[in-house]
Amino acid sequence: MNESSFTPALGRFAPVRCYDTVIALPRERLWRAVEAMCVAPRAGEVIVDVGCGTGSFAVLLGRAEPGAEIVGVDPDVDVLAVAKCKAAAAGAGVRWSSGPGTRRIRRR
Repeated sequence: MNESSFTPALGRFAPVRCYDTVIALPRERLWRAVEAMCVAPRAGEVIVDVGCGTGSFAVLLGRAEPGAEIVGVDPDVDVLAVAKCKAAAAGAGVRWSSGPGTRRIRRR
């Protein structure tokens, strides 16, 4: 992936620090909760959130089932920094990986 093919969160027009506020506008919490119920993580599973952004969904999954291995992948290191802080604050054990999501994820 080169610089010209990568589009950061919110495009090139808004800073990463605004992402969570902007994405929360269309009832994000509701549809993420429904999505998490559909995934229904179980202990021992490995679940990869490709394009995890600031990690809201990965953190939700990690809190729903601490025995599952949740991996958040995103090419944007700035949003991953936000995701790591969010996971630490929530006490969610999520593993983070920077990249386009095409690499194989290895189990711990």
